[in-house]
Amino acid sequence: MKNFKLYIAFIIVFSLIIVMNADAGTFKRFAIGVNGAYYEPDGGDLKELVDDQLMVGGKARVYFGNEWAIQGRYGDWNCEKNEQLYSFLVTGKNDLNIKTLGGELLYIFSKSKNLHSYVGVGAAQYKTTLDYIDNNIDFQIENTFTGYTLCAGGDLRLHKSLFLNGEIIYTHADDVVNLLTITGSNYSLKLHGVMANMGLIFHF
Repeated sequence: MKNFKLYIAFIIVFSLIIVMNADAGTFKRFAIGVNGAYYEPDGGDLKELVDDQLMVGGKARVYFGNEWAIQGRYGDWNCEKNEQLYSFLVTGKNDLNIKTLGGELLYIFSKSKNLHSYVGVGAAQYKTTLDYIDNNIDFQIENTFTGYTLCAGGDLRLHKSLFLNGEIIYTHADDVVNLLTITGSNYSLKLHGVMANMGLIFHF
């Protein structure tokens, strides 16, 4: 959490400097959109046991001049299996949920009318929730971790203010999420890695 606050503080300070020095530009001032990405945790004991699933979410941006923007985003991912995935006692419903909340400072290096290309740096926080349910047992474990993010992407104009957004995000995690099961076994799940997402974004 301490590192996450430092990341956020750095982004806020740097963003304020950009805003104070930004000239009025031709880009729209705001953008909002939805996106999806197939995501699979990239390491740990459970890597081979957790499937890639669709992470759905949204993002919003505020632009400052021609070259800078601040982006906030949210994503929700869920993997559910009816087997002995996280516990060796009985077969039950195993539901692993991951929610992510992050933000980046974007530098827009493309000035064309129909394509806005950018790179960015920021921070993200992930919250994992593990639910195990069978006839006799119902328990829940929650973890959070933070890390810095690097991203690159672009908005391709489809019609007037509607754009197709593609983005690649790399998240470097500070922690490995530990999932302690009812058997006392401690499984690890690394959540950092590269994720490519695509969606629609509306500039206004």
